[in-house]
Amino acid sequence: MLAYPHEECRRLQGIQIAQQLCAGLAAGTLAGWLNGLIIVGLRVPPLIVTLATLAIFRGLSFGISESRSVHGFPEWFGFFGSGEIFGLPVQLYLLAVVATISGVALARTPFGRTLYAIGNNETAARFSGLNVRRAKLIAYTLSGFMAGLAGLVFTSRVTTTRADAATGIELDVFTAIAAGASTPALLAAKISASERGLRILCDYLTIMGLLTKENGRYALTEESALFLDRRSPASLVAVTGFLGSTWHKKNTEALTEAVRKGGTVGTQGDNSKPQDEVWVAFARSMAPLTRPAQTLSPKSLAPPPLLSPAVL
Repeated sequence: MLAYPHEECRRLQGIQIAQQLCAGLAAGTLAGWLNGLIIVGLRVPPLIVTLATLAIFRGLSFGISESRSVHGFPEWFGFFGSGEIFGLPVQLYLLAVVATISGVALARTPFGRTLYAIGNNETAARFSGLNVRRAKLIAYTLSGFMAGLAGLVFTSRVTTTRADAATGIELDVFTAIAAGASTPALLAAKISASERGLRILCDYLTIMGLLTKENGRYALTEESALFLDRRSPASLVAVTGFLGSTWHKKNTEALTEAVRKGGTVGTQGDNSKPQDEVWVAFARSMAPLTRPAQTLSPKSLAPPPLLSPAVL
């Protein structure tokens, strides 16, 4: 690069950034496709799959980036997050384009009508001869693409990025709602976030079946209250909390050294002791996954109905 003139260096840097942007969008699309493949192919509940892949993808981002921040983007890159066209932010135009394409696809294409049918009654849609599996796989793939696009705009907005950027709010929302913050205004005050953004997020979570909405107030579904409320004994939030802990982040920075030496690298002394605080934290975070099945469902806590003597 030093052999090129300054202008040529900037041109090549721009080409590399453009390639990385395409790679980021492709990675998001692939992640969504994998989610859909597991949910559709293995028939695993979407809540479990997306929580598990959230921890996996976050761990991969820590390993790939070695927990380092990335900055020094060219000036043109900030156009997507901070630029304006005719006095309006670029994000507004992106939103308009995405909303228009989505609206036309939902209203005017067989795929969109199939999604409506699945949302109304998936079983009835399947018996009607609709290809439910393919439609769900495409929907999750498109969701991954939109996540990649959102990450691009967010990174352009702050002009720097880390593997732990913008983490936590997607899980704090559930705990805040369970604590009584049922409106966007109360949620915004509870978790220090934008009221408008929280309204959009909660409406999306309602569409996904993780929340319910009535008279402008949000509430948790039975599954969300069980697995996503931090106060629940079966909460899976502790798992992601452990994977995103400072200790875990420091160890990801030593992955290269661990591979070279052929072992593991711990940054917090001797972790071989049974009562080491790292293993205690790990055991507590994994506790929800080891609970007996009867403790994971509120319905199953009720005593079974007694059989009548006639049946016996």
